[in-house]
Amino acid sequence: MSCLSWPFKDLFAVWLAFRINDDVGISDYWRMKLKINEGNKWVVTALSLVIFFFLMSASPLVADDSASDADWHYGAGIYLWAPKITATTPKGDAQLPFYQILDDLQMTFMGIASASRDKWTLSMDVVYMDLKEDVNRDREFQGPGNAELNVTGDVNLKNWIVTPTVGYAVLDSEQTRIEILGGVRYLWLKSSLALNLNGNERVNRSVSESYWDAVIGARASIKLNERWFLPLYFDIGTGDSDGTWQGFAGVGYEFNSFNTVLAYRYLDYKFDESNVVMEEMNVKGPFLGLMFKF
Repeated sequence: MSCLSWPFKDLFAVWLAFRINDDVGISDYWRMKLKINEGNKWVVTALSLVIFFFLMSASPLVADDSASDADWHYGAGIYLWAPKITATTPKGDAQLPFYQILDDLQMTFMGIASASRDKWTLSMDVVYMDLKEDVNRDREFQGPGNAELNVTGDVNLKNWIVTPTVGYAVLDSEQTRIEILGGVRYLWLKSSLALNLNGNERVNRSVSESYWDAVIGARASIKLNERWFLPLYFDIGTGDSDGTWQGFAGVGYEFNSFNTVLAYRYLDYKFDESNVVMEEMNVKGPFLGLMFKF
């Protein structure tokens, strides 16, 4: 297959292969068992670390039980997620732990905004991530002169996850607020591949792919006392993907003008059979967030 006709799935498989050094079902040409020259990539800005990602979207911090009157209440949040990514492929599972995500991280942002009035809550969650893996590998081929092939370049993966939702409180008491919600989850992925063979450019390709999924779910905030509370979230949906769902549970502490939350978060995607690289992807890990109230 020529390089110009590669679909996104092939480029993403190349990135997985370079990053985790695993067999993910692509051609033998890309399965070269070569050593990655990692280098030190821990140059991440303080801003990126504060608002650190990864994965994934919903709005678990928006369950603000203060919005129980006719006034509008607004919120904005940033949070840190330290996930592990697992992709199920036709050749088995491929895992990408958090330290490797951080090693490849170029830039990330995760933010949320909400507006609540009485029983209604409007929220928007936005995630951006940019990963880049530098490639520097050598392979010796059997034959006259034992020729050596040097492969250099980079594989870049960017994604946006945008989730707008509308929630309605079916229970709104002093101790508990439970909302049912509906919305969409938009996943956009762009993969770029640039490779040089023995110093000559052979591949320079960039493609993208997107998924729209409708989601429904529920969100809750349960007060334990004046300061401590339990935030809970769940959604499920389908559309361009074969199915996606997300769960979130943790504990929070309320200050005068903001909340803090420590929790565990899980996001799962299933793809149709035409996706020859990934059948399923899940992202899971601990989560620390701040939600400011206005």
